[in-house]
Amino acid sequence: MDTFHQSSLIFQIVTGTLPILFVIFLKRNLRIEFVILFSASVITTLILYITAMLGIKNLVFWNLYASIEVICMAIFYYHLLDSQKAKITVIVIASICVSSIIWELSYFELVNKTLPIIMLGNLLYTILFFIENLGKKANPNLNAYLLINSVLCIYNSFTFFMSFEVDILLLNNFWNYHNFIEGTSKLVIAYAILKLPKRSDDLRMESLGVNP
Repeated sequence: MDTFHQSSLIFQIVTGTLPILFVIFLKRNLRIEFVILFSASVITTLILYITAMLGIKNLVFWNLYASIEVICMAIFYYHLLDSQKAKITVIVIASICVSSIIWELSYFELVNKTLPIIMLGNLLYTILFFIENLGKKANPNLNAYLLINSVLCIYNSFTFFMSFEVDILLLNNFWNYHNFIEGTSKLVIAYAILKLPKRSDDLRMESLGVNP
């Protein structure tokens, strides 16, 4: 593993840990499935880093994380979106992504060709959230989630196009740039989490009828 690859993975681990620390120690009220997603990302990246250093194949952990991402993102947006049509759309998209993973793993040992489908699904979630919140009155929760949603939209757009050539990018070490893009996205999301009210404040807002 070269220095650039090591640096990109370490950057991902550090930036991915920040949102978790903010939720735990600063008591920011982020949805639990998003915390699980970040935790799974940090753990997976750490395992990939260690196993790569040891020269061990790590396909199982990558496949597991891909599955966790699909499930957590679907649950996250299912609860963020209000309209029944949007919720049904999330279920349909998630079902397609899960089916694609199951199909690919039944023939191959790595979730690879399914990546564009997963990224497109995540991208559609962000678009649904933007559409549903057009014209809504701003509040601290909504502003923070809009920033998180914007970052996810940009990140998934980049990754969607990069995922079509993932084999070539990995072979030429260009996927390391994706690692830095993902790490930077997590850094901005960490900033957005800081803008979320504390858990006690959030409960007070809900009692006054102000929802994210």
